[in-house]
Amino acid sequence: MPLNQITKENITKSLQDLVENLFTQSDIRTESDVLDKVFSSKNVSMDFMVYVKILCHVLILKRRWINGERIVELKADKTIKKYAEYMVAEELLSAQPIVIKDQAEIEALASYLLALPINIPNQYAIPTEEGKKRKISNALKQVEQYYKLPIYSNDNYYRQISNHIFRLLYPLNESIPIFNPYSRETKREYFYAYSIACYLYALLKEDLDIKIPDSEVAYLAMRIQLILLEIEEKAVNALLIYKGKSAEAELFRYKLKTRFPNLEVKTLTYIPIEKELSDYQLIIEVGEAQTLQGNNVVHVTRSLESQNIIEIQKTIDLIGTNHLIENMDYYHMNVKDSGAAIKYLLKKSGYQNLCPYFLERESMSSTDIGNRVALPHPFLKGSETSSKVIVGINSHEILWGNQKVRLIIMYIPDANLKVDEAFFNEVYQKTKNIGYINKLIDTSSKEEFIKIWNEKKG
Repeated sequence: MPLNQITKENITKSLQDLVENLFTQSDIRTESDVLDKVFSSKNVSMDFMVYVKILCHVLILKRRWINGERIVELKADKTIKKYAEYMVAEELLSAQPIVIKDQAEIEALASYLLALPINIPNQYAIPTEEGKKRKISNALKQVEQYYKLPIYSNDNYYRQISNHIFRLLYPLNESIPIFNPYSRETKREYFYAYSIACYLYALLKEDLDIKIPDSEVAYLAMRIQLILLEIEEKAVNALLIYKGKSAEAELFRYKLKTRFPNLEVKTLTYIPIEKELSDYQLIIEVGEAQTLQGNNVVHVTRSLESQNIIEIQKTIDLIGTNHLIENMDYYHMNVKDSGAAIKYLLKKSGYQNLCPYFLERESMSSTDIGNRVALPHPFLKGSETSSKVIVGINSHEILWGNQKVRLIIMYIPDANLKVDEAFFNEVYQKTKNIGYINKLIDTSSKEEFIKIWNEKKG
């Protein structure tokens, strides 16, 4: 099922169109409300597409249950009742219009939730061998030191990532295939998180003697992406002005978080004093009374209509990073392969000493991101001073991994190896449209490239 056809602007209609009226819009809307209420009460967070997968799964589960097609017996993990996912599954089925309290159904749904990259506070720590636990801890510590991502020092993040890896040790050791139909999309959409996952598994590959397929790297990347979005200083600081009951405001806040995971939303049910407004990057005012105006103010209805979601997304897209592009180096070139492209650009900008580190990163997993674009970056090495971007446009397409590429956006972190995650995200947002990419490729100067890069739609 091509779930990427389901849009956050209109979940109900786009899902119904996809399943060809297998479910009514009322069915979908009712189930979405149940998910929102349960997840909001449990502070469960996830990516939008993960939310969509759970929505589809529960809709099918309900239809199967109504038709009398029940799970007779399930061989589940004996400790599954200790997991937070089990408690969420139990509450989801209890909150249905037709309450489901069947043990096998609860365990089956819990097992499904365990396989997904969702974050539930106070997760149960999975027991494992001390030797393996120590090796995983050391790897997480190294990742934190390099990427400045607190997956070792933060107990909650540590538990999320380590639990994910612990659960995969058995299928990886036994060479059981791990199916992930969205591996390519994950690599492109969450490229920065995918790079972190590659690095982490590169550290674990020899220590644990396991082979990690791209499908599992993609699953881990999705979980890392959730953590990246949750870190407050990386999020978009947003204010929600909602005049009404606090419970309704909190549910509305959760709907925003589901559709925009990078929003750090503070909920208010009153109008703040004017001097407080400058503390927020985005202000969302709910209701007919439009008391505030400004470039960062979005007025939405209580039903959060599709046009509201589009307007919020447009405003978020304007919050980005420009300093790296403004100070980039820009070259046209004529080379035959990806290795030659890397060497050429690094030499032209005086960073040829970093070439081995770029090539080592490419050996882990190709840095192509689709749509004729590659985003190469070095492994464990940075600039002697500040971060740097080098743009190269080749005269013809060259093979980069399994993709053909003409536009190379090379990124070099600063001397402290602080990686600009916002830049990676901006590159992804800017390069989703092939028509826009072709316009960048057709530029003849740095000034023209920057002008097109700064266009509102990318």
